[in-house]
Amino acid sequence: MNIGDALKLVRRSCSLTQTELGKRLDVSQMLISQYEKGIRTPKAETIQKIAFAILKEEKDFDYEVFESLSKEAEHDDSIKILVQAIIKKLKENNPNFFSALQESITPILQSQRQTAFINYLYSLGYELVDGALYDAPYHEVGMIQVKKDNVEIPLSQGDFEKLKQSIENNVELEIYRLRKDKGI
Repeated sequence: MNIGDALKLVRRSCSLTQTELGKRLDVSQMLISQYEKGIRTPKAETIQKIAFAILKEEKDFDYEVFESLSKEAEHDDSIKILVQAIIKKLKENNPNFFSALQESITPILQSQRQTAFINYLYSLGYELVDGALYDAPYHEVGMIQVKKDNVEIPLSQGDFEKLKQSIENNVELEIYRLRKDKGI
């Protein structure tokens, strides 16, 4: 599934035609068709606008469609943006529905945080040798193994979480200091 397929799936699940969606966005039906066919690729902010327009008055959303999109979001950043926009709009429209989806949303958000953290390790010169995680010794859910200066470092899920938390805490502290210094 690509972003065009995902947009079409969401639009159809809300019983909207391309023409109706075009009117909500003040764009032509042809542009919507080009996005859905993959002829043109919408930017991130456009994906969010499209999702908001589709879900303008929607209070309920087909859970199976959401589930399908959530799985695809793990492999496609554009679909991830679409899923996040859907979550945001549904939360505005119907906070109770958002609560029901919380369990399926959490893995997507954790996956994004993990990807960002791994990218940060790359920026520090570490290589990812093995990308799975494990929870405790010999209880393998996988393991992350990083390498720098020809030294491989195995990280359990707990180690990985401690590193992420440490970085988050340091960033928060530095932002607090900057805000304080600037009187914000």
